[in-house]
Amino acid sequence: MSKWIFADVWETVADVLPDAPALTHGDRTTTWSELDHRADRVARWLLAQGVEHQDKVALYLYNGPEYLEATFACLKLGLVPVNTNYRYADDELVYLWENADSVAVVFHGTFVERIQGSGTGCPGSGRGSGSTTGLLPARRGRPLRGGGGDTGSTGSRLPGTPTGAVAPHPDDLYMLYTGGTTGMPKGSCGDRTTCSPVSTAADSGAIRGRGAR
Repeated sequence: MSKWIFADVWETVADVLPDAPALTHGDRTTTWSELDHRADRVARWLLAQGVEHQDKVALYLYNGPEYLEATFACLKLGLVPVNTNYRYADDELVYLWENADSVAVVFHGTFVERIQGSGTGCPGSGRGSGSTTGLLPARRGRPLRGGGGDTGSTGSRLPGTPTGAVAPHPDDLYMLYTGGTTGMPKGSCGDRTTCSPVSTAADSGAIRGRGAR
């Protein structure tokens, strides 16, 4: 079985069908090219904060384009996106992010007060109603800078899949948290083999990394 990287799937579609609609949310339609470019900007901002391969990044967002942009950004860098239910109470948020060893939280601007009052210590502050990236205290003793801003203005486009200290790998983890009616959220981990339809397409040679094209 060949090796592949999950971000290659979306990047391949963006290269082949740049002007095709990737998603529609209300009256807003985002093309594959726009999704790819916005994810690159989020990824570049995260890189500037010092994230490392397989760092966990929590996504505290409503169901909208920003959620997929942040997910795509994490996958481009070999980070692990941690889904966060926006209905969770403060104690559930703190538990989830600490349990997942999250080093950063990407959150919607309307959650700023919630973040600041949850006890996470996140120094990020939102401006406006767009999505904002805030950072939790580093778990490994290396400080990460806090900050915020619209995902559409966080830097220039990355030149394809990033390489170096922070880069995706075929064996990168995928993490999923679920919340039940009792107890705290519970997480499970997997790898690319859990996505059999994607594996089939990738292994057939239909999906290749940008470095191979």
